[in-house]
Amino acid sequence: SMNLFKAGGVDQFCINKAGDKLVGATSDCLIRLWDLKKNTVWVELKGHQDSISSLLLTKDEKTIVSGSYDRTIRIWDLERKCESRSIEVSGRLSALVLNSIEDRVVSAQEKFLKIYSLATGALVKTFKGFEDDIWELAVTEDDYKGVLGLENGKIIFFNFISEEIEKVIEAH
Repeated sequence: SMNLFKAGGVDQFCINKAGDKLVGATSDCLIRLWDLKKNTVWVELKGHQDSISSLLLTKDEKTIVSGSYDRTIRIWDLERKCESRSIEVSGRLSALVLNSIEDRVVSAQEKFLKIYSLATGALVKTFKGFEDDIWELAVTEDDYKGVLGLENGKIIFFNFISEEIEKVIEAH
């Protein structure tokens, strides 16, 4: 059996569609790509200075987007095996999600949602602060609504167009 995690614990991971490549963020702040057929690490990506809190693989499997407690979002080019862009952010990152066409990344930074352009790194939009830190984040396929899991246990359904909270599920 292969020990994928000998470098330390894996904080985040995702797998490609074919199921033969695993992308993992390890506790030593590296992103490693494992070839599961050959049982080898085929890429190590270094850049984050603190724990990686979110890790995404684009649908075309050519780009990784990572977010870290070091207050950066990093865009990684898998064909060139290097970082293509680093976006400095103002808040501690807890979650990232890509929009449906993968040209924007939605980030949860403490009590705020912020959207950045993947192409330029520019801040596109900041949404009002919520009542507690956002820990989890999902976006509907049509990109109109977000579901936020807050530190206080509440689940918030948020409309990106109207910028209104549509529903709150209280902690149980």
